[in-house]
Amino acid sequence: MSHDRAMVFGATGFTGGLVCATLRRLGVPFAVAGRRRQEVEEVRERFGAEHAVVADPAAPATLAGLFGGRERVLISCAGPFLRCGWPVVEAAVEAGVHYLDTTGEQPFIRMVADQLGGAALAKGSTVVCGMAMEFAVGDWAAQLAMRRAHMKRFEEVVVAYSLTGGGVSHGTALSIFEMFARPAWSWERGRYKKRTAGYARRRIPFPFGERTCLWAPFGEIVYLARRGTVDSAATYLRITGPAAEIFRWSGVVGRPLKPLLRPLVAAWVAAQPAHPSPSQRRASRFTIVAGADGSRVVTSGSDSYGLTAEIIAAGAQHLLSNDAPRGVRSPATIGLAPRKTLSSVGVMVE
Repeated sequence: MSHDRAMVFGATGFTGGLVCATLRRLGVPFAVAGRRRQEVEEVRERFGAEHAVVADPAAPATLAGLFGGRERVLISCAGPFLRCGWPVVEAAVEAGVHYLDTTGEQPFIRMVADQLGGAALAKGSTVVCGMAMEFAVGDWAAQLAMRRAHMKRFEEVVVAYSLTGGGVSHGTALSIFEMFARPAWSWERGRYKKRTAGYARRRIPFPFGERTCLWAPFGEIVYLARRGTVDSAATYLRITGPAAEIFRWSGVVGRPLKPLLRPLVAAWVAAQPAHPSPSQRRASRFTIVAGADGSRVVTSGSDSYGLTAEIIAAGAQHLLSNDAPRGVRSPATIGLAPRKTLSSVGVMVE
């Protein structure tokens, strides 16, 4: 590894702290950044970061401080990304720095792909949104399913999630609301169509039996659409617990009521625990099924938050050490071997 380092933006949050702990364990040099000086300094001391920076997306001029040293990869953990993510990724591309984030917000992923692809190529940046449990695992699973099919073109690729147990952090809950309470995109017969979360249902064959899932606007749709070899792509979700309630509210209220509901949702979120407890994280389970014209791959694991930290740290380590393809990419298209990477972060592949 070179003497370059990663910069963790949003390091004072729950996911940001897990990312810092993972980078430290892997021996990846890193600095930390956030909006409040005292909290950022506390994080720097707690995790042994090399440097601390105060930066705020609401004040774009402060973002230049994120790239004032040996930063080669920016890891952004500060959401909701639809509200505060754009200035950060734009600043990273302008600085010619690689960018990874933990967003689960499909409209943000498409916006970055559509508007920053050319600039990222010109600046020599590799930009990957959703380098997390959602949606890296699904993207790798889809890639494995497509490889097993031995086809050059695919009529349909489907990725379906089953999430049980566990809990969500405040940041995740707010991101779920921001994403599902607005129109998103499906990929049907070679074109994007505007859809709303839950507009369709589908029976999905999981290893534990067939289950009804709701259509969900996930990032794999954008990833697969950009491959140029997939006619239709769809993502589905089976979910339980508090996140299911947010999904249900957001999917039915739509865009008109979103401004009215935002303070109510924010108050409800604030009344919940700030983040999942260690026991909740251990109890959480996910199963992700990817199908490509008859070919099928199943992945499974637990602790989505811990896994997200492992995945994005592996991505940062890879970008610091290798000459990855430039431009806006998906997790499965930056040179990491899917099966090997999934195994290394504790995900089972069938």
